[in-house]
Amino acid sequence: WLPLTLESETTAGGTLADSFAALEDIILNTAGAADLVGATPMDRPEWCAVDPITGSVYLTLTNNTRRDDTTGTNPANPRLNNK
Repeated sequence: WLPLTLESETTAGGTLADSFAALEDIILNTAGAADLVGATPMDRPEWCAVDPITGSVYLTLTNNTRRDDTTGTNPANPRLNNK
């Protein structure tokens, strides 16, 4: 996990403060902030559940029509054809 704060370094060599005026702006645009710091993109969450005993969280991720042989897989998205 990467922290998303105004001080977080971006892949361009700056910080999130270069793109956002306040932490509230980062919170409202977490996907954009995550892209700027190089976070691993995830497929779209479609369903989630929390195990009431263990507290484990389960997510169904789906609908990434942009992943192909050139973009490949990553730890957050281990299936190539997740459409």
